[in-house]
Amino acid sequence: MDLDKLRPAPLGTKHLKDIDLWALVENSTNGIWLWLIDRGELYWSKGLVELFGYDLGGTSEVPNILELTHPDDRERHEQAIAESYEKASDYYVEVRLLRDDGEPIWIAASGIWRANPGEPPHTMFGFVREISDRIVATNDLAASE
Repeated sequence: MDLDKLRPAPLGTKHLKDIDLWALVENSTNGIWLWLIDRGELYWSKGLVELFGYDLGGTSEVPNILELTHPDDRERHEQAIAESYEKASDYYVEVRLLRDDGEPIWIAASGIWRANPGEPPHTMFGFVREISDRIVATNDLAASE
């Protein structure tokens, strides 16, 4: 295989039939989520549940995302959600979460709202990835200067 000749092209909807997106999501160490606000339902992908240290087959109940947020970051996290909801704008935040075992991890979370014209948002979906290594490296670099 000659990788030098491999150049990206725009991915269109005709290509989606060739991609098993759910398999990509389920086998990722990152996670996606879906929040159906009007139904009060929140769904997490398997990767997200595992990132947060939970076992869907176990007996532990997964708490509210703000309950998982480190106490020092909770107000800022809640503000980011509320502000993006009020403006129906994209959501992005970097906060510490506490895994089921109590270990803190840094995550970057982003989301997009969906709303009918003239109505408040009814759905939000997004992506979460762990950024602990990046935060530690940044802090180490700053401390060495």
